[in-house]
Amino acid sequence: MSPADKKSADPAAQLSTLVAQLRGGDPARGYVLRGEERWFREQALAALRARAQALEWEWCAHDVADPDFSLAALIDDLSGSSMFASARVVVLRGTTRERTDLLAKTEAGAPSALVRAVVAWLDSGAAGCFALSADALRADHALAKAVAKAGGTVSDFRRLYDSPPPWKPDPRQTELVQWLLARSRDKSIRLSSDDALYLAAMLGNDLAALDGALDKLAVVGTGGVRAVALPQASTTPWAVADHIARGDLPRAMLGLETLFHAGFEEKDGRRLVDPGALVGMLLPALARGVRANLAAAEALAAGRSAEDAVAAAGFGGPPQRVAESLERARARPSAAWRAMQEDVVRLERRSRTGGSVDADDLTLFALRHRARPAPVARGAAPGARR
Repeated sequence: MSPADKKSADPAAQLSTLVAQLRGGDPARGYVLRGEERWFREQALAALRARAQALEWEWCAHDVADPDFSLAALIDDLSGSSMFASARVVVLRGTTRERTDLLAKTEAGAPSALVRAVVAWLDSGAAGCFALSADALRADHALAKAVAKAGGTVSDFRRLYDSPPPWKPDPRQTELVQWLLARSRDKSIRLSSDDALYLAAMLGNDLAALDGALDKLAVVGTGGVRAVALPQASTTPWAVADHIARGDLPRAMLGLETLFHAGFEEKDGRRLVDPGALVGMLLPALARGVRANLAAAEALAAGRSAEDAVAAAGFGGPPQRVAESLERARARPSAAWRAMQEDVVRLERRSRTGGSVDADDLTLFALRHRARPAPVARGAAPGARR
């Protein structure tokens, strides 16, 4: 598998493969569970622990979030052997971006103490397994290379894509919704595509929350989807503004309902529920998004290159996100983006001059500027190319 393929590999499929391998035999020599989606990493560790318990291996877990975490104790577990079990599993988990110093490749030009200890253990032939769960770890890190060289497994558990690309706009086909449907089948819950979309829109890209919602539905039945989702619903003004700018009407409507029903949890943990304050955050975000798309659409209409359009709009982020932003700008003619901008400006002017702007106004805006399917050529047979 090429690096590009590894980067884009389906994380759910990677987890399924890892779990199947653990059920069918002894754990691999080592595991590096990397990526931002903690739910996948935790599921992999749970499967590893279940297998270790079945084999009666010793489980030595170290979590950097623990106030009593000790690097010396971790290295001691890697240096010794189990007294009462045939093998030992040494786990380092919870490594966050704030603790990248712990995973430094080198110290003063030499391999770090942790790297030296792990490599020495992997080379020693001692019975057992080493596992590292880290959200911010490069694929070419010394630990990942050492585990792979020893015959271990390196998994990349990225977050699932939760927005449909412009060329496949059905929100029911996103990775997140499809994962939720597959998970419901695993739990023998009959969940429709529309209900899965509703849950994903209300709870967001939070696999733990979505998995927990399925457990509740197993008790109350799928007729209680709304009752299960609303108390847990969460979104942000910026996410709702993005759905509106995309013209994604189902997500925009659900997002507006969630935002003005449940409010928005700020960084300090307080929940903002004041409608005026929510509008004051959502409108500027919507204006920025529309303005950027208009700049890109006008650049493309003028015959400028895609790179020039990206620069004019100020699109940033990973290459895939930039490509999606560019496709979104192409999805509407510049005249449509200009009309949307004029409507945003009118709403902003009204809100700043003492007028009222509420959820109803934003709902009407989303309806007016929803994405519409491309017209089918007259006389064309269903499915025929144009």
